[in-house]
Amino acid sequence: MTNRVTYLGATADSTYYMLVFRPSDRAIRDVVADEWDALDGSGDITAIGDCDIAQIATVGDAGVVQFTFPTLSAGLYGVQIREQAGGSPATDDAIQADGVGLVAWDGTQVLSVDGLALASVCTEGRLSELDITEIPADVLDVYTRLGAPAGASVSADIAAVKTDTGNLASRITGALFSGITSVADWLAAIAGKTPDATTQAEIRARTAGTTYTIADDSNEAIRDRGDAAWTGSPSGAHTLTLTVEDDGGNPLENMWVWLADAAGEVVSPAQRTNALGQIVWSLGNGDYYPNIAANASYTWDQTNYKVTISGASVTSTIVGTAFSAPSPSSAEYCVLYGYLQDGSGNVLASESRAVVVELENDYRNGNVGWEKEPLAADTNASGYFTLQVPRSIYLCSGSEASGSGTGTVKVRVGAKGLVVTGLTVPDAANKDFWDLVRGV
Repeated sequence: MTNRVTYLGATADSTYYMLVFRPSDRAIRDVVADEWDALDGSGDITAIGDCDIAQIATVGDAGVVQFTFPTLSAGLYGVQIREQAGGSPATDDAIQADGVGLVAWDGTQVLSVDGLALASVCTEGRLSELDITEIPADVLDVYTRLGAPAGASVSADIAAVKTDTGNLASRITGALFSGITSVADWLAAIAGKTPDATTQAEIRARTAGTTYTIADDSNEAIRDRGDAAWTGSPSGAHTLTLTVEDDGGNPLENMWVWLADAAGEVVSPAQRTNALGQIVWSLGNGDYYPNIAANASYTWDQTNYKVTISGASVTSTIVGTAFSAPSPSSAEYCVLYGYLQDGSGNVLASESRAVVVELENDYRNGNVGWEKEPLAADTNASGYFTLQVPRSIYLCSGSEASGSGTGTVKVRVGAKGLVVTGLTVPDAANKDFWDLVRGV
């Protein structure tokens, strides 16, 4: 600390001086007569030449000048720095905008902020120890806003708040977070399914979480099991992109495809391929069996086959060959053709004697008794079969004379021994077997 007032806004080649005021009555210090002079009615300084305190030579960096503070009793005083325009101070000398303020004076030194006794006096409610008329209004306003009942101590109140905060923190740690090493790890274990044995053990130590496993019960694990449990359509982190195209590589639109599991249960309803010949599913890890519906336009290289998803997305393709109805070996035969599938949509591939037709009394061959002539067809890898049957075959119910009348063909389909009766083989080169069964 020092008895000097420092002004930092000086410019080179300028002369400055300082005036000192008493805030209580706005009197100016006459340093020549060592007394306080009142300002005139207009607030002007009548004898400014007796009041100016000349600057000390520039110190340190350019722009820094100092003034010696006059010997006064301790208190707060106003100061005003002016730039001297002429050869001596004048009332119209420019007041420096950044050179007006208050100085705390202890009687021998200008106090720094660190040494200012005013702070402790205000906070401890001892303003009576100061001359109240010499305390600026803004300081009094701060004191009023803080409030200081008799005997109160702001530092004591702060210490009490600190104690309470410490108690609260210890209780949170001891009760709310008891048994939790890391809240962040708990949140991660609830959200994701990356293994974390330590956090899982902490969760399972709680009554409500005794059976919790991150791999099965986290939000990510539930999501990966997908919407299949609720909507019948599997979902997950990976995609299966299936493309249906002809043997020339051209996409086939509007082909019906559905997904089944290993047991043949449908896990995704049938969907049509788009203009690119594609269907895209979001799936979890597992084995899936795409099934493509048979139609009269194409035969497929595969209609039910296995696709395995294991940690990555998969693409696959089904190729169709343009289909033309088969022709009989001679004009007296009709070729029945079709595909066989079980109730879950799985094709009956490479099955021996999958379709058996029992004929009775083929009069064109000269048979006159009730002889049975079973014909059988095997399915290929796509579940497709063809079977030549004599045209216009009848099962005569009472008359064997003419080879015409009400007749039927008995058909056994698949291993379950399904028997279809009441069918008449058409007088045509070929017939879709299922259209024949439906009577189309």
